[in-house]
Amino acid sequence: MVHLVVHLVREVKLCGPVYLRWMYPFERYMKVLKSFVRNRNRLEGCIAEAQVCEEAVHFCLDFLSGLDEIGLGSLNSLEEKQTDRPLSVGTYVRPDMQQLKQAHLHILQNTEEVMCALHEGKVVSNTIRWLAHGPNCGVMTCEGYMVNGCSYHTKSRDDHRTVQNSGIMLVATTMQVSSAKDKNPVIGDMSFYGIIEDIWEVSYNTFNIVLFKCKWVENKNGVRIDDLHFTLVDLSQIGHSSDSFIIATHRQQVFYVSDPVDPRSSVVVRPRQKNFPYKCANDDLGDMLSHYPPVSKWNSTSDIDESGDAYTRLDCEGTWVTT
Repeated sequence: MVHLVVHLVREVKLCGPVYLRWMYPFERYMKVLKSFVRNRNRLEGCIAEAQVCEEAVHFCLDFLSGLDEIGLGSLNSLEEKQTDRPLSVGTYVRPDMQQLKQAHLHILQNTEEVMCALHEGKVVSNTIRWLAHGPNCGVMTCEGYMVNGCSYHTKSRDDHRTVQNSGIMLVATTMQVSSAKDKNPVIGDMSFYGIIEDIWEVSYNTFNIVLFKCKWVENKNGVRIDDLHFTLVDLSQIGHSSDSFIIATHRQQVFYVSDPVDPRSSVVVRPRQKNFPYKCANDDLGDMLSHYPPVSKWNSTSDIDESGDAYTRLDCEGTWVTT
């Protein structure tokens, strides 16, 4: 019999939650038992052997629940992946002063604490004081760095590896003009695509700031969107040489896939942000209670109002039921 919706409300109030009294779970389990049958001449034997295997598997799962899984990292390794750290041995170098000034200027222009001090000018923190002193003449360079769980490598290291981790993208607010004669510029967000050329760790005595030195693709001639709304970039069209640095935490990782139609172009693929969930024990009871919360208070049957027109059928003759 198909239950009418108007009957379910009163039925729940009188009998309680459906998962404690309905027969459907038993019918579903009967279907599972029927699926165990492989020989119709030996029904009981097939069901018994399959049930023994099921119980053995459940016993093994309960026995192995407290052990570490194979192929999954422990909590310590997951925390290490979420910690910013170099992935290779660093090298101490003294870069060109012009490039060092360019890196220092980029840090000053893209540090939120500096911008707040310029606009408000109330309190000067120790961070701003050390930034005002300027960076050390030497920087630490490396070929790989872990930032927020994502691995970033330089292009020279990517050339000797199978996995690509040198692609990078930056969304910046900039002034956009249609031509050199355009007198009505528009300020909006623009995406810049590039490849990591070098990784710097600039020292300000009490703290370090990680910078990516990139080769940016010229947006005017090197970036286009095809008819299928894919972003295509020409990595040979290099521009923005006067602003080649980016703070490591301001980046977005992308991958470049060669276009089979045009070998000069590469399709930009944006991966999802990595998420490292922590291990938790399986709790079937907790899952069941979350789906079926306990009823704190039952309504009395005398409180049920059946005088409404919504519960009255006028298309047939009523039936008297004695109670």
